Amino acid sequence: MNIKEKAAVGALVLSIAAAAAVAVFADGYDTQSDPLVTVSYVQAMKQDMRSEFGIDTINNRISELSSSIIALEQTQARQAQELQQIKLGVDIGASDNSSQDAASSGESGDAGSGAQTSAGSQPAQQTVQASAEYEVVHLINGQVLTADSSLELIPRSGELTAVVTSEANRAAGVGLSDLTGGAEILHGDKLGVNHYILIPRADGRGVEATGDDAYLMVRGEYTIVG
Repeated sequence: MNIKEKAAVGALVLSIAAAAAVAVFADGYDTQSDPLVTVSYVQAMKQDMRSEFGIDTINNRISELSSSIIALEQTQARQAQELQQIKLGVDIGASDNSSQDAASSGESGDAGSGAQTSAGSQPAQQTVQASAEYEVVHLINGQVLTADSSLELIPRSGELTAVVTSEANRAAGVGLSDLTGGAEILHGDKLGVNHYILIPRADGRGVEATGDDAYLMVRGEYTIVG
């Protein structure tokens, strides 16, 4: 065998060896082991990391905690509003009790002064100037409170009826404005307890106590007769 034939045989052997090596490498190659080959590998690794560190669980827990915090804040706001309403009711009740005590202590004096009034004399009259704040007023049976200007009333206890002295107002169906009930209280009608009542002008409209004791909160200028 000459030199050329030996060289050709050697080249053939090398080619066969190289082809075999490439086939073996290709057969054992896995694209999953090379992150630069496919996007799927990156996505799979991302999912593995999320599962390993519990990222989805953490996000869900954060959402649950956020919802719980919002619900707690709403509950606290509602409780604060309820406490404010309760406090307002206690303050009003305390004012009523103070007025009742003052009225009881002055009954003897009122009775003494009333005994000196003859049957033909005019009933006692008391005019109160307008105030920026509500005041608690005590009326006894038969006393009439009339508005001397725009007047706000809130009956607290006892029986009160509307008084409309103007015949024109009576004929026109004009009375006291019940803003709570959304109705017109005509002459002789009873006023609802804790209703917000408005008398817009001083034209003889007011309220009369038809029970032993009546308490109401008043803001504005008024006159009490009786």
